[in-house]
Amino acid sequence: MSGNNILLDTNAIIAVLDGHSIAKEIINNNILHISFITELEALSYQKLSTSDRNLIQSFLSDCILLELNPEIKKNTIDFRIAYKLKLPDAIIAATANYYQLPLVSADKVFSKVKEIEIIRFI
Repeated sequence: MSGNNILLDTNAIIAVLDGHSIAKEIINNNILHISFITELEALSYQKLSTSDRNLIQSFLSDCILLELNPEIKKNTIDFRIAYKLKLPDAIIAATANYYQLPLVSADKVFSKVKEIEIIRFI
């Protein structure tokens, strides 16, 4: 793989799979990483058809999965308290911070987290 390392938020994955041109352009030729929480969110949406779930699983198989570790746990707690983030968002922000990866997301909530770089596609 060539390109830059980037971390994808769940909404970035959905946008790419829905054909969002800016999101697709951002991830093109980059090394894609996801937090374990993004994998859980993407695959647990209740209204997914079998073909949608298979499409998501196929996409995720091309990503590097980043698991939880003690430092990410600590940063999750710190970010949740400091920025009043929802737990999944705090985990994703802490993962981006720990691995020093830009986070691709449409979610404005991440813009208040000074410790991470955000690439917004909307």
